Amino acid sequence: MDTYRIVSRLQTLLAILVTFLLGVIVGSAVALNGGLAGTTLSVGFQTTAATLRMSLDWFQNHSALSVALAALAGGIAVAQLRRNYQQDRSTAMRDCLWHFLDRWDKVTVGYEQAKDALKLFNNMAELPDQATTETVYGLLNFFDSLGRMANHHHIDDDITWFYFHDDAHELWELAEKYVTSERLTAGDLGITWWQDYESWVVRIRRIEDSECKKQKKRAEKSARRRGLTSPPGPPTSQPGPPTANPALRPAHWPNMYRPPQSTEIIELVQKIMALNKLKPSTKPKV
Repeated sequence: MDTYRIVSRLQTLLAILVTFLLGVIVGSAVALNGGLAGTTLSVGFQTTAATLRMSLDWFQNHSALSVALAALAGGIAVAQLRRNYQQDRSTAMRDCLWHFLDRWDKVTVGYEQAKDALKLFNNMAELPDQATTETVYGLLNFFDSLGRMANHHHIDDDITWFYFHDDAHELWELAEKYVTSERLTAGDLGITWWQDYESWVVRIRRIEDSECKKQKKRAEKSARRRGLTSPPGPPTSQPGPPTANPALRPAHWPNMYRPPQSTEIIELVQKIMALNKLKPSTKPKV
């Protein structure tokens, strides 16, 4: 059973208990206001008042259990509030991500053109035309808005790193000189230009470096587990190929442990024929 079902069942039990206690309190209050000792009280009110007294007596006699139940109810309420907050925050982050992904599909049309223009600016200190300048501004403003949301925790850095790191980091590396030039040109007004983009891209770059190190460690651990690499240590001499014991070699084949040559095969055939008292040019008699 998962945590959600446990919390839901505890909430149901708590709601039943609270409803019962409220009913007892309201009924007792009405009964007491009408005069508990009066003859006009109904049997139901008298029963309710008696139940309230019994409940109060029980809570007084079991104070430790009462505190435990109150703590349990408070813990359930806090857990539910925290869960609702997490769900609302996740929903808000998802909506924010979809918004920026939809905007990125529109902005990315001039991405390659903007990169070429920034490379040209880094070499010649000027952009080619007004349209290209607007494209560069649009991309910088897009990532500045995304950085603004991340800086105010409306979306996690880990999510923005996963979806936008490569393009955001590449564009910032190309546009850093252009951003500095624009800030100086604007004077005091340009100090805050694209500052959210700058601080955000530094953080996601740290995430990228951390993930690369983790991936490298996992790859090395996996390679060691499969025996592809040996742990570092002093070099050891490898044993050479095994040598055959001459005493174990058959007497009729001295070169058993290497492939026989053609001359050896001819000599062997001649020896076999000599043992059978046959010559190479004669045929066996039938």
